[in-house]
Amino acid sequence: MISSRVLLIRDNKDNKISVKLDNIFVNRGEDLEAGSRTYSAGLWIDHASSISLDHVEVTGKGRGHGIAVYFSDNVSLNNIHDLLWSLYKSEPILTYDKLKEFKYNDLPIYKYDPNGKRFGVTRIQEQINALFLAYNSDVTIKNIDIERIGIKIDEEFVPWQTDGISVADID
Repeated sequence: MISSRVLLIRDNKDNKISVKLDNIFVNRGEDLEAGSRTYSAGLWIDHASSISLDHVEVTGKGRGHGIAVYFSDNVSLNNIHDLLWSLYKSEPILTYDKLKEFKYNDLPIYKYDPNGKRFGVTRIQEQINALFLAYNSDVTIKNIDIERIGIKIDEEFVPWQTDGISVADID
């Protein structure tokens, strides 16, 4: 599953919708190899005029975002935790010894190219974001808990190549 989304809420730029989710639990699944860093999320919302997420808990495994919000206005968010990712089985087993062979961000991994419909090798970048916000306006984040976002290396949890909150182009 490369482009996996548990809940996708999408409208278009001409007809923005309102979204209110209260007391929701989203589990991205148990497959560490599922998803991609760009096209996957537990909750994906775009082109909304008003978003209120209160007591929304996102957890699970695989690459991608816990919550992704794009091209929306009046965004209010709360509570993401326990996201874990892993290399694909066809990639080298990740150990501390393997990491010593490369600079911190130079470990080669696979990235799916949807245009070419194939995998290619690239340097590692953040594989999971708890919260990704891009091209939004009037964003409020209150009382948010972001915990345990990372990978296991030599069976030890490590917050490596992960972002808690990523923000781009917010008005």
